Amino acid sequence: MSVEANARLYIKEIRSQYTQEQLDDWQAKTIDSGRFFAFDHFGSMENEEILSRIRYMAKALDCKWSS
Repeated sequence: MSVEANARLYIKEIRSQYTQEQLDDWQAKTIDSGRFFAFDHFGSMENEEILSRIRYMAKALDCKWSS
């Protein structure tokens, strides 16, 4: 959502500057779009396992990165 909003929405003081309607719109365009996949590894996996999961997401889920 922060990327879509071009703002650091994870910071409460910044997020509070926007209306709930704006936040809902950004959520619909990102998290609720069906194109959002999260991978939380808590830093406890080996590098090869993380890379393996990223490869899977790129190939099987057709995940891409854009800036």
